[in-house]
Amino acid sequence: MLKKQGFDEAVRWFRKNGYHVKCEKKTKSYYSYTTKKFKTIGNVWIATISGKNIWGHFATSHCGFRTLYGNGALVADNNKVFNKWQQCPLLVRLPEALNNPEELLSNLAWLASEEGYNHSNKFEFYDKRILPYDESVIR
Repeated sequence: MLKKQGFDEAVRWFRKNGYHVKCEKKTKSYYSYTTKKFKTIGNVWIATISGKNIWGHFATSHCGFRTLYGNGALVADNNKVFNKWQQCPLLVRLPEALNNPEELLSNLAWLASEEGYNHSNKFEFYDKRILPYDESVIR
């Protein structure tokens, strides 16, 4: 889980590096079939990143949707081919990825390039990923 302090650090880092970041706070809840009511279990902060031909997302914890961007994972794709979060070729854990900012910027720039566009558009990365991938993020 990405703590709020790490979330804020990541938001500042992306903004400093020229990306537009939109943040929103949502209430996390679930439906109890026993009581027939929704139960609030906390809040989640969600960030959407855009600009420089990139579309990305990360959140403080799992958002309750069937997506990969929960628990501090950044998922990103070339904005021309973004379809759904599960199909994003870039998946890295935050804030750990910010410890090596040159590598993250390099991967985002590559993903935004024509070569990155072609890579993402063909879905070949499912079999052999070129970009960093932390399998523990989706377990």
